[in-house]
Amino acid sequence: MKGEDIKLEDLYRLELKTWWTYFKGESFAFKMICLYLFTEYVRPQSIWPWLDFLPWAQLFVIGALLGLLADPQKKWVKSP
Repeated sequence: MKGEDIKLEDLYRLELKTWWTYFKGESFAFKMICLYLFTEYVRPQSIWPWLDFLPWAQLFVIGALLGLLADPQKKWVKSP
């Protein structure tokens, strides 16, 4: 099953393989935002002190912005 073949009904089944296939097809910026949300809400660097050597949240936000600027498929939408 490829990412473009996945329908919304397939995602409703909550199968990890389907979700992972869909996630792999997303853009780099989307993955960085997901990692940012994970680090802000789960805070693994607080659970395991050995991870607390970089500002992870800030790096993921910067990565998302760079990914957005470098994405050749992005479309700017004007809205009044």
